[in-house]
Amino acid sequence: MKIMHSLKMLFLPLIIFGTIVLPNPSLAADSFSPTVLIISFRYFLNGEIEAVSAGTGTIISTDGDILTNAHVIYDDDLNRPWDAFAICVSQNMEDEPKCQFTASLKRYDEKIDLALLTIDRTPVLGTLPSSFASVSYKEKVEPAVGDSVYIRGFPSSGGNTMTVTKGQVSGTTEVNGYKYLKTDADIDAGNSGGMMYDDEGNFVGVPSYIVSYYENSGRALHISEVAKWVDSTAGDKGSVNSEATRELRSQYARFYKIQDEGQITYKTDPKISAKLPDGWEFLTIGNSGFSLYKKNNAQAVIAVLVSSNGHKLNMSLQEKKDVLDKLDIYDYTDYQFTKVQDTEALHLWNKNPDETTHVMILSHGYKEIDITYNIPKYGETEALKDVNQFLADINFASPDEDDPTPSYLLDEDDYPISFESSPDWRVVQDDLSGSQLAYVLRNTKKIEGMEVTYEDLAEDHKEIKPDEILEYFIDETLSADAEVTYKSDKLMIDGLPGWIFIYKYKNGDLPLKKVQAGVIDTDHVYYFDYHADTTIFDEGLQRYVSILKSVKTKTNEGNGTFKIPTQIDVSEEGFLSDITGHRYKTSIENLMEMEVISGYPDGTFKPENPVNRAEALKIILQSLRAMQAEEGEDTFVMPENFNMFSDLQPTEWYATYVAEGVDKGIINGYPDGTFKGGNTVNLAEALKMTLEAHETKVWDGDTSPWYKKYFDAAYGLDVLPQDLSDPGKLLTRAELAYIVDQLVNQN
Repeated sequence: MKIMHSLKMLFLPLIIFGTIVLPNPSLAADSFSPTVLIISFRYFLNGEIEAVSAGTGTIISTDGDILTNAHVIYDDDLNRPWDAFAICVSQNMEDEPKCQFTASLKRYDEKIDLALLTIDRTPVLGTLPSSFASVSYKEKVEPAVGDSVYIRGFPSSGGNTMTVTKGQVSGTTEVNGYKYLKTDADIDAGNSGGMMYDDEGNFVGVPSYIVSYYENSGRALHISEVAKWVDSTAGDKGSVNSEATRELRSQYARFYKIQDEGQITYKTDPKISAKLPDGWEFLTIGNSGFSLYKKNNAQAVIAVLVSSNGHKLNMSLQEKKDVLDKLDIYDYTDYQFTKVQDTEALHLWNKNPDETTHVMILSHGYKEIDITYNIPKYGETEALKDVNQFLADINFASPDEDDPTPSYLLDEDDYPISFESSPDWRVVQDDLSGSQLAYVLRNTKKIEGMEVTYEDLAEDHKEIKPDEILEYFIDETLSADAEVTYKSDKLMIDGLPGWIFIYKYKNGDLPLKKVQAGVIDTDHVYYFDYHADTTIFDEGLQRYVSILKSVKTKTNEGNGTFKIPTQIDVSEEGFLSDITGHRYKTSIENLMEMEVISGYPDGTFKPENPVNRAEALKIILQSLRAMQAEEGEDTFVMPENFNMFSDLQPTEWYATYVAEGVDKGIINGYPDGTFKGGNTVNLAEALKMTLEAHETKVWDGDTSPWYKKYFDAAYGLDVLPQDLSDPGKLLTRAELAYIVDQLVNQN
């Protein structure tokens, strides 16, 4: 179960900076300032877009060409430009910049650290101006040492409007063969790519980097170097990610529309609708949540986040709290059970001298809603009143009776990989962020979940090997108390080489295990991470392996080689260490290949162990499911809130099989209302269950004893060995495997 996410900004409508230090030369009321805020974005395979860096730019032509530093638009890790760029403009120094445009990258040069963008012809808001206010970069200006200079831009050390700082030219220097002006004017992160100008308003340099924060010594590329580069064809040609740019425009247009209306509504479950309290503004808006803040008290913040459960939540709020406590997720001083709009909620809060942070956790159908709000000590009464008004106005549509988007497949056209899960595991794609491709979740009270992510390969990592990545993760990323129990760099999934390792660790007081598999293609690394409570990890590991075996890549389309290390994949042919020479070895292997049965984590099958009721039911029904899958028939779906037997929780690994057995009429409980899944099964019971599950024709008359007709049918179909005749014999795992295999082959 995925308990919670951290809230991430999917895009940044504003960057909050410092206050104005010095007035700016006046601008015409109907024109934008030529100094603009540039926000760079990364676009992910899942369609999400995320703000990754920000800097300043200067419009240098009436057509909207923008000059900035290359490092503002460039991803150093991947050695390529970012995917999309927002251009945020203001009409005067007092206005917060508004991201009214996107831009395309024309050219960039890492050596001189310059880039040239141009504003796209399709605006986010309004209409495109016939011309933009611009600054000339062609003036031959040579400021002398001691001359006053000004830096105009959007540094990270101020408020939410443009900032101008004043200093003097401290000298000149040369870096990489280019001339730079030294200055003591305040330059901070975010000033990069902006404008240095003199007392006459002449453009004299591009602030590029800081030498020392302590001594406040910065560097600006001399305007003569800037002019030569702009007028040349030096550097690399930029590329345009049209899909990313369209998504960025759409996100900003939606943000400003919602901001203007003061209300947000989600059309997908849980169909949240919320209003802005008076004096508040939206801070972020994404596909799975939003946040807002109080304009005159920015420490007062409300955030709403939606995440998915595997299926409808099957635990009480008290059980939910117990899980959170074990995981040590929240640091809280008090709690209560309450309601938000008639929906039961767990309310946690942490009070300290400066503020109180509240978290409300609501289970809503297949979703979880977390409402977090911060009440500062300053203005506490007013802020709390606003929050209470927000909670009174927020609305959740009634959850649908059935999951509106059930899926057991990952099969997106834009994804380079696909895979298949199973009916009791659910693929979730509606609350992704960043590099996440999917979650695979299951309805259980235990901690369990699988996450599929990817990472772009940088040019200098295209030749990286699985053993190098494996060594990195084990040596550099695991906590000190983690214990690696298995590792291999011999994994192969659909022809892609990879690695896999398992380790034990603790989250709070809860002991967990995790397996990570990863594979590499020419452009990406794909990660398949499964974690679970130690009590269910081994069972889940087998489903995890079956998912790995179903992976198809766009390159090989399922026709590549699969090599799962035998220590992980107990279904790999020839691995089971204790069936060699066994009389029923062939039947066991047949059912293993059909994924009807599996071995134990230690690589054994234990063929002579008596089979219990839970195991027998699983083997029989899995054989039926395997045949139905081949014929394209629908498989059984666990009914909601199944709770027929007093000793069976819906989260037990065999609960679905019990529910299906009851549905098919092949099992009954005991008179005391229990199922007793651990009880052994005799031959007569196993025959009845197997034949009835497969709807085998059995004489419908009465016989004495009752099981005789099942033996007659079994002998007639030759599914019983001649020496297996005692109806009271406790059946072994191997004997049941033989009976089921023979019956499947008959069909």
